[in-house]
Amino acid sequence: MTFSAASDPPSTSKVFQSYEPREFDLLEDSSESELGQRNDDRDIRDIVTSRKLGNVGLRIIGEVRGVDYGTWNGARACAIKLGFQFRRTRDDAQVEQVDIHFAFNAIGKRPGAGARNPVVRDFMPGKADVYSMEQPNVWNCDLIQPSWLSASNTSSVKDSATQVASVKGEVWPQGGRREPWAATWKLFNNCKDGSWRFEDEIMICVVVEWEEMFQGAIQVSAVGEVPGRPSFVSTVQKIWSRDDPLFFNQKTTKGKALPKSDWKALDWSGSPQGQCVATATSTMAATKSESPKVKKRPNSTTYRVKGIPHGFSEDQARDLIEEVCNINPPDVIVAVHSLAKNPHRQEAVATVVFSKTPPQFEDEAKDEWRLRSSKSAHDVFFDVHFQGFTPVADSSQASVDVITVSGLGGHAFGSFKERGGPHMWIRDSLLKDLPTARILLYGHDSHLSKSSSFQTLSDLGKQLQVAIHSIRNYNTVGRHITKFDNYGLLMKGTSPERPIIFLGQSLGGLLISQALVLMSGGDASDQANFKATYGIVSFGTPNRGLNVESLVAMVENQPNRYFLETLRPNSEVLDTLRRNFLQKFTFRDSEILSIYELQESLTAQQVGDSWKMTGPPAILVDRHSAMQGRSWEQDVNGLGLNKDHSGLAKFHRYEEEYEWISSRLQTFAAHASKVIAKRFSTT
Repeated sequence: MTFSAASDPPSTSKVFQSYEPREFDLLEDSSESELGQRNDDRDIRDIVTSRKLGNVGLRIIGEVRGVDYGTWNGARACAIKLGFQFRRTRDDAQVEQVDIHFAFNAIGKRPGAGARNPVVRDFMPGKADVYSMEQPNVWNCDLIQPSWLSASNTSSVKDSATQVASVKGEVWPQGGRREPWAATWKLFNNCKDGSWRFEDEIMICVVVEWEEMFQGAIQVSAVGEVPGRPSFVSTVQKIWSRDDPLFFNQKTTKGKALPKSDWKALDWSGSPQGQCVATATSTMAATKSESPKVKKRPNSTTYRVKGIPHGFSEDQARDLIEEVCNINPPDVIVAVHSLAKNPHRQEAVATVVFSKTPPQFEDEAKDEWRLRSSKSAHDVFFDVHFQGFTPVADSSQASVDVITVSGLGGHAFGSFKERGGPHMWIRDSLLKDLPTARILLYGHDSHLSKSSSFQTLSDLGKQLQVAIHSIRNYNTVGRHITKFDNYGLLMKGTSPERPIIFLGQSLGGLLISQALVLMSGGDASDQANFKATYGIVSFGTPNRGLNVESLVAMVENQPNRYFLETLRPNSEVLDTLRRNFLQKFTFRDSEILSIYELQESLTAQQVGDSWKMTGPPAILVDRHSAMQGRSWEQDVNGLGLNKDHSGLAKFHRYEEEYEWISSRLQTFAAHASKVIAKRFSTT
């Protein structure tokens, strides 16, 4: 296992964030091969089952429910309570066992390296005899029977809704140390029919003796079977909290406090508040005659918040959001990940995550809300669709605009977010590498399934052109081009010479090409924006066509069938667009970096009433199609990545490929100002 080390003590805010709920699937992640990852139900932390091992059909959601500090036999100790919820994602999956492994180490030290690492002293359920010099080999654990499996209902288990399940805990004395530094809980499914029955929350607790600030990481594995396939074991190599482990600093607590006495004397089994009690209750899944349950939005969803007053700090924005949502920390914590000026008006836009989904946002059938502040009668707008522009960085010294455009059926935020994790590289990393950039995400609605839209590629490109015009609208005053805001007030510090760098994922690259062609023949503002465009980075753009065979079955005879057909190889629409773009965008001082896939991608397949990218693998956009076609840069500005189609634009925090892309973008930005200034000075 690997642990991330921290050279500096974690801040209180970072510690709080490390206690937020985190979610992942114990299954093959279908979003990994979607044409654009959805944000509203795919914002997950880590995929713990290798996709080659098959589909277990189970999702797990974990939350730190309590952190408290006290003593164990006079030594400093920390009690950590975790809650886990399980959701079946396949009706035919048979899950036999899930293991939860919780390991600890002092910050900056490996597990097992030195006596100053934390030591596991007690845990529930599955209380074990901890290591002692008198009995060095006593590691046997008691099997904890769920509280609902009492003598009164055991005889009726077969005919009732209650199913047999059990939890067993044990310590983990590895790494050359004689003291245990981790605990593992094994959840056994004893149902004869193989159905998973841990459908309510499971609580576990561990007491850790420690000397220095420490961190913990969770790892999960599962054993399961899908009908028609042999049973398999998923041996997990990834750490659930690998990039953001749980931090413990003796200052930040959570939940209800335990008695501040020596915890070695505590009775762990009888707490009425369930402070350290692990119980399992379960009921049969709803029958067909019951009303369908409302699908609830995951806690890990990222929201866009509009209507934040101009000049608000992150703390003020957080206070406003807490007020309009009627939430109180630490029960629910609001993490503000970005706060930037709205490009359309004098207010700010934020991207936020809640540690627990507020009730008003739970229904996944809705994607936007308007809430009013009772203190200021001010409306705040929330959404998860991210359509239009979303600013994630806007430096007061901004000298370049970076505009991203998502792909076919993609999400403006999710399309550029790492697979199985919270890291969105454009928001979380690029703004640091391009500190003088205004960074804008552009979202559009191009979903395919159950669509009633008959929009075309030209329509989508026109919408992007108009959107850019609305935030870079220059009027000629004498010999100078100036910019006015929506209230007719002259805006200072802006210039048509501010360069534009586009990032397009799949279809997004085609929309950029179409918008530039339209700009070249537009009004003064359009032509200024066309001239200000320095470069494009395209991630798998199908300039000569996309493999749409599996998608045709999805749309059948819907109104958007024509739109999909125009994306095929040898499409006349694409040929015309490519010719027009090459004829218009002839700046030899510009740069286009074409990134193409080197792995096959899973294709669309119907699963129940929905479509998933779980079908036979295929090449969606080949190298020839992904290259823009400018003769002088074919070899120089092409880059193949060993990823599938949707993975081309997804990077985690420390991925080497991100460093390559970031380096090129920094070069773009460094050259752009001089190049664009020269273009304007010579015409």
